[in-house]
Amino acid sequence: MLLCVGQDIVIESIKSGAGIHAEVVRSETQKHVLKVSLESTVPAFVREGNEVLVRFASKTGRHEARCRVIRVGEEEGVVIGPFEGLRTQQRRQHFRVSAYLPLEVTVAVSGRTIPGTVDKEGVSIDISGGGMLLETVMPFELGDRANVMLKVPDSVPDTVPRRLTAELGVLRVDRVVRAGRELYRLACRFSFSRAADQDQWVKLCLELQRAAVRNLQGS
Repeated sequence: MLLCVGQDIVIESIKSGAGIHAEVVRSETQKHVLKVSLESTVPAFVREGNEVLVRFASKTGRHEARCRVIRVGEEEGVVIGPFEGLRTQQRRQHFRVSAYLPLEVTVAVSGRTIPGTVDKEGVSIDISGGGMLLETVMPFELGDRANVMLKVPDSVPDTVPRRLTAELGVLRVDRVVRAGRELYRLACRFSFSRAADQDQWVKLCLELQRAAVRNLQGS
């Protein structure tokens, strides 16, 4: 699979999940040349011969694959090999529902913020079975990881647990200002070790959507 010049891509450590942002400079069948963001330094896991995980998006969906680092040089940048085990998550696989709900956001892996730092005043913007859009005061970067805990509203039936947790990977970061406060709006993807955990978030989305429909019908 060829990448587009100028395309954003995340290189992640398979062991730790740490990641860095890079830009595609050249893409060929057997190798891809990347330029690391000027705000980032090339970490230890991006070394010649190491296997890494790459994530990127296209018009068809979100993709991830494994590959090896071929070379790392100051002039050429980071050269990675052909993709192996490419997986694609199709767009619109999960429906989204607007949901402004309080979140507790904990940093798991970050290049800017100390892991374990907690924001107890985070808020969701929208939620799906595959991820969420949220806002937090903590500075995150593309490729960072976080854990969230959401208190389910009392209006949601007891078929959904009262608290839901999930691990998130940051796909996009935008800075916003609300009431004079600088916030970070994060587009995130869920990462679940059990399908049953993801099912609970899907159930939550369904119940929130039903509640929204009932409100519209009653107005």
